[in-house]
Amino acid sequence: LLDRLSSEAQNASGEAPLGTQKPATDSASASASQAANEAASGTAIDAVIGCGDYCAPFVIADLGEAFSVPVHLVWGNNDGDRAMQQRIAARYDHVQLEGEWMDRAFGECRVFVSHYPAIARAAAQSSTYGLALYGHDHQAHAERIGDTLLLNPGSIMGYQPAAKKWVLPTACLY
Repeated sequence: LLDRLSSEAQNASGEAPLGTQKPATDSASASASQAANEAASGTAIDAVIGCGDYCAPFVIADLGEAFSVPVHLVWGNNDGDRAMQQRIAARYDHVQLEGEWMDRAFGECRVFVSHYPAIARAAAQSSTYGLALYGHDHQAHAERIGDTLLLNPGSIMGYQPAAKKWVLPTACLY
């Protein structure tokens, strides 16, 4: 989700400071679009960006119905039936399945998105981007690498698979 995130995106431990990841909802069973809409409530949104792991085709339809702004999605390693997701995305002019990664300018900010942290980190270290996003581990994270903000928005559904636990869902507004 693009809007504005504080330029103070890193504290001494490298973790995101309190408030940079806004709780999306307190219901772990909420749909992705409900959680995203709650996170962005009252905020002008220019685009929605997904970092992968959509798991089921209904998530793509859910995002297509929930938002009228451009929705840019990269693949993860848990996307389920990609062919069906492509057919569903084709129903929405504003939903773009970008593939394994995305490199796109949003206004003055060049943005790189990959599901995988090592790839996003390498993009951030290149000094080419203002923002690099990833998702794979579902752990909210923010750090500044030179002039690039490296972000993992966390888990919008509120589940961390590695820990096998439900957590407060998160999303990033930038």
